[in-house]
Amino acid sequence: MEVTGGMKRPSINKMDPDYIKACIEEQPDLRDPNEVMIRGKVEELLNSTPEARHIAEEVSRLIRDNFRDLYAHRKDSDYVYNKNQEYARKFAQITNATIVSGQEHLEGLEKGKPVFFAANHDATFRIGEGIGSEELKDLGFSGEHSVEELHYPHLPFYGAFQPVAEKLGDNICMAAEEEPGTLGELYRATGSLDVSPASILSGSEEGKTGRVDILTDASRELFKEHQNSALTVFPEGATTGKRNGGNMRELGKFHAGLFAIAANLEVPVVLLAYRFNPNKGFEVSVAGVVRLNQNSTREEIQETANRAKETTQAAFDKLHIE
Repeated sequence: MEVTGGMKRPSINKMDPDYIKACIEEQPDLRDPNEVMIRGKVEELLNSTPEARHIAEEVSRLIRDNFRDLYAHRKDSDYVYNKNQEYARKFAQITNATIVSGQEHLEGLEKGKPVFFAANHDATFRIGEGIGSEELKDLGFSGEHSVEELHYPHLPFYGAFQPVAEKLGDNICMAAEEEPGTLGELYRATGSLDVSPASILSGSEEGKTGRVDILTDASRELFKEHQNSALTVFPEGATTGKRNGGNMRELGKFHAGLFAIAANLEVPVVLLAYRFNPNKGFEVSVAGVVRLNQNSTREEIQETANRAKETTQAAFDKLHIE
């Protein structure tokens, strides 16, 4: 047994077929009506202007080059980690990712120190299109285990925030549901953290408490190895609009887990709102910075999560007005 955060959990063989199956089952259901609706809205947005179509085409090529290159080198973690930062910079350049407001909130943060990025879960991570199982093989995946029906590479999830990370002297990565098998191996090498399938954890209902404990320890280890890490988390826990009938302008509830981890580690949380402007590219607003400490109570942490959601929503609304 492995002990994490005072909780015992089974030692994990991440290449075990049952574990891989659990990872795949944790992925969103592409047939969910809200998922279908959101995909349609994103496709419409990305085809609405010549500039948007051009950006989407360039991103599609970039993420496939990224996958082919890094998957082939996935066992060389130094290569993958450093090269992925180059790809993040290219993504930001291609998509014209720009901080349009709120830079003053970054002034009190130490350069080259760990931070969490908490952002709205905008559906335009689909900007480069998903990669099906057959195309994955064309890009180097050997097909030795099952994969999800449609794989969305991680870079478009957080690449738009690279200019914020650059302002802080940080490298950027992400916490996300674990990808199956060697895909998970690839993304761990980029510095990103796995959110293990709840079904394989022991402890509280659906393993939720266990997940927070595990991610606290994993974040601590990441920040020890890479002190200049900006770890991106999407506290809604699902694509914006997924749980409210497809309204992509209304952010969902922010779960408190991220803020509990930030309190335990005493690492600041940078609140980010962003959107894809089809005439310009990605626009990012720094909505504020949250600081908690180990003395923060559960109630204070939950209240902070609620306020963070409202602050991010206000910045998100302003992006659409301007």
